[in-house]
Amino acid sequence: MKLPNSLFKCIIALLIASQALVANAQNTPTSSDSITLTLEQAQSYALEHNVSILNSALDIRITKMRVLEIITTGLPQISANLQYKDNFKLPVSIIPAGAFGNPEDLQVQFGTPQNMALNFEINQLILDGRYFIGLKANKAFLAITQDQQNLTEIQVREEIAKAFYGALVAEESRRILALNIATIERLQFETSELFKAGLTEELSVDRLTLSLNNLKSKYTEAAFGAELTLNVLKYQMGMSLEQPIKLTGNLNDMLIVNADTTFGDFNAESRVEYNLLKTQYEVRKYDAQQVRANYLPSLVGFFGYGFNAQRQQFNFFDKTEPWFQTGYIGFQLNVPIFHSYKSGSVYQQKKLDMMKIQNNINNFKEQAALQYKNALTEFKNAKLEYEIQLGNMELAQKIFNKVTIMNKEGLSSSLELADAESSLTQTQANYTNAIYNLLVKRVAVEKALGKL
Repeated sequence: MKLPNSLFKCIIALLIASQALVANAQNTPTSSDSITLTLEQAQSYALEHNVSILNSALDIRITKMRVLEIITTGLPQISANLQYKDNFKLPVSIIPAGAFGNPEDLQVQFGTPQNMALNFEINQLILDGRYFIGLKANKAFLAITQDQQNLTEIQVREEIAKAFYGALVAEESRRILALNIATIERLQFETSELFKAGLTEELSVDRLTLSLNNLKSKYTEAAFGAELTLNVLKYQMGMSLEQPIKLTGNLNDMLIVNADTTFGDFNAESRVEYNLLKTQYEVRKYDAQQVRANYLPSLVGFFGYGFNAQRQQFNFFDKTEPWFQTGYIGFQLNVPIFHSYKSGSVYQQKKLDMMKIQNNINNFKEQAALQYKNALTEFKNAKLEYEIQLGNMELAQKIFNKVTIMNKEGLSSSLELADAESSLTQTQANYTNAIYNLLVKRVAVEKALGKL
């Protein structure tokens, strides 16, 4: 019995990726004790350990630090500086002749060789439109990062559900093959005994032996597929590949729940992607407002206080020598006059970006509606296919049972029995594939509704 081709390819690709990335994954300590997991527990574990989830949480922290960075630009900025200056060559100044009654120009030197100054300065933003608009935009920045994390969580829950269902279906395939092997082994033994008693041909034994060998080969393949699906699930959960796990959940019970075609009303605005686009629009609007704020004046206040000393020798630590105090207070008003139309062109770019995002919002509504309709149609088709395959499997089982009885009574050939067994195995494979397809199509509908 084979897994669906798409599922099998996905398993192989993800297993290869897991081998390359597992060293970087956030793994929990390995344990020899098996962990039992339901689908909800597997999803909850992934929301704490999946690498994409961990990175999205870090993105939120980064955004919060960026928000704090913006806020602090409007808080008092305090600085201090200590300056020492050794004028080993004092500058020369010329006093023109006759300035002080002197008959000719005088060359004089002002200042002292040794100078030191200690100053403190405080700057405070008083008025700046760009800053206050930035404060309003902070909430939008955080909302974008949060929406992105929610979108990542939805994607992780979807992938965990697909991997979980794939693992259950793979295990079910292995269980069915094990039952088939037990049945054929019993028939092969009984036929061998009949052959030894001269009541049947050796060809009948050989055909059953061939069927048994084929089943064992398929069982080995199914066992390998089951192991692969579990490894994929553990990788997506962020769990060590060495950690044994056991999945709980009855496929029949899941089918009863997931086969229900009753869904809530569709609303594109309930999707995380819609909220993300709306928030992006708000951010672009604040960007445009900040550009316009470049035309507004800004006001900064400042206060400074310090000490300085001028000495002939380096004796600044001599308490008997004086230090002179300095202080000032003031403000600086910046008034933009002309930017060579730069701000205007940047503002128009932001407005055009807003128009693009609005187009994306309108397009997303149509796209989301299309996704929902397609997902619902595919789910209904998967449900119909499941019902057909369920009926086929029951019919194939009925045929196999009848042919088995007829073969024992000598009313059918071993070839008919082998054909019946082959048909049963194939219909069972189709049935398990239909189960997986139905479950994942249900997940797609819930995602399209924004309920995953």
